[in-house]
Amino acid sequence: MLGSRGVILTLAAISTLMLWFAIYEVHTWETIYKEFGSAQLPELTVVVLRSSWRFGAPIVATLMLWILAIRLPLRMWPYIVVLALILGATVFTYVAIRLPLWQLAGNIR
Repeated sequence: MLGSRGVILTLAAISTLMLWFAIYEVHTWETIYKEFGSAQLPELTVVVLRSSWRFGAPIVATLMLWILAIRLPLRMWPYIVVLALILGATVFTYVAIRLPLWQLAGNIR
């Protein structure tokens, strides 16, 4: 039985699925930002809009998850590191893509 390792793998898999869905969502946000015209986007948003991040993050997350699921290390730290990296990438993607909208909302008074 995997126990806590199975829970961590499941959380990492859900987060990886969210990264795959983010490919579509980032494309939608990119279309919205193009309608803004020549507005300066935050650097974090520009990073997420790049194809290397959009496609690279889910591919790397999937590879890390596969390697972890195939090898099934006995120690907990590899599971925790992989989960932290994948969750970090997912949160970064979903926060960074919305930064311009939040900045715009903050300017409305």
